[in-house]
Amino acid sequence: MTNKGGKKSTTRATIAGVFSSSGKAASRCYNTGNISYKGACTDYSLDKAIRVEGVGTGNGTSECYNTGKITVKLTSGTACVGGVSYAGTKLKNCYNTGAVSLTGNGLVGGIAAEFYSGYSNYNTGKISGKGKTLYKGEIAGNAGYSYLDGVTVYDNYYTGSGKKSGSESTSWKPYQSKAKKVSSITFGNCPKLSSKYWTYSNKHKRLILKNNKEA
Repeated sequence: MTNKGGKKSTTRATIAGVFSSSGKAASRCYNTGNISYKGACTDYSLDKAIRVEGVGTGNGTSECYNTGKITVKLTSGTACVGGVSYAGTKLKNCYNTGAVSLTGNGLVGGIAAEFYSGYSNYNTGKISGKGKTLYKGEIAGNAGYSYLDGVTVYDNYYTGSGKKSGSESTSWKPYQSKAKKVSSITFGNCPKLSSKYWTYSNKHKRLILKNNKEA
């Protein structure tokens, strides 16, 4: 599944480059189009927030990527904005290179706004935000379940200068999400990105997916 266009909405909704929320896993999808939302959300709770994502949210999304720019400007309410997903569960071998920004309250992350579980993902896109209550991270706006579940978000990489996550579901550091800042996305810098799924692109000067190759 692919998207090469853009989306714009002025109503409370889930806005996605490829697909909306699904209980099923999705794989080998990508979005290259810009996505934007400008307007109000009728609620300030995360459960009823505007949800904006580059690709989509599924339980086990894998081998997907977003290169489009994502821009959200709220006049009221809350938003969850993610480069790949708004909520990542078992999200693996995915990446985002598009700029992701949120003006207003909420969560914004290079891979996911709320990143519950997953590994072997990377973000090179610029993550920015401005708001009274805003949590932003190069990988996630908020990461993890709790320390009772162990480390559920790990082996992720990013090139930006921000924090890996805006907040963590647990204050106990051994069980917080794991991500490494690197100078570039290569096998040498990102050893947890397996050659089974990834290959180096001379055109893009970084790793891309073998079975969902970026043009």
